[in-house]
Amino acid sequence: MDNTKTKSSKKRGNKDDADADEAEAPPKLDRGAVNLAFMALTDGNVVDACFGIKAHISADAANRRVNQAAKMSNDAKSLMNEAVRSSTAVREVAVRAYGKAFQIVIQYNDDCKHLNFITRCYRQKPIRQKAENALYEAFKPLNEAIDAAT
Repeated sequence: MDNTKTKSSKKRGNKDDADADEAEAPPKLDRGAVNLAFMALTDGNVVDACFGIKAHISADAANRRVNQAAKMSNDAKSLMNEAVRSSTAVREVAVRAYGKAFQIVIQYNDDCKHLNFITRCYRQKPIRQKAENALYEAFKPLNEAIDAAT
């Protein structure tokens, strides 16, 4: 293998590598938009909806599952708020994570809507696993940012 090209491109800075880095870098978000979106996550009902909590809880409020989801939602909001006190960068990481999560859920629903009651039995599981893995990856940066900040 010829290493001369590799070494010289490292010295000069390979243009292809720089282009790849620019393509992977997420676009800058407006600070005001990030603040508003983060407020919707932590002070609004966006996180609640992600945990399956309905905006208007009816008689099901006594249901243990609803109460557990409400506790987990409040814990998630508290963790994000606490992390932002240490590092304001957590705001944008959280907004990006939840934005990506919504895109994944939309894609999952699009992929499943074409299944009928027979194909759903054996095709939904791989679609769901793919979505779950994507959600895990989407929230990984947020988990790391919160761990680093708290």
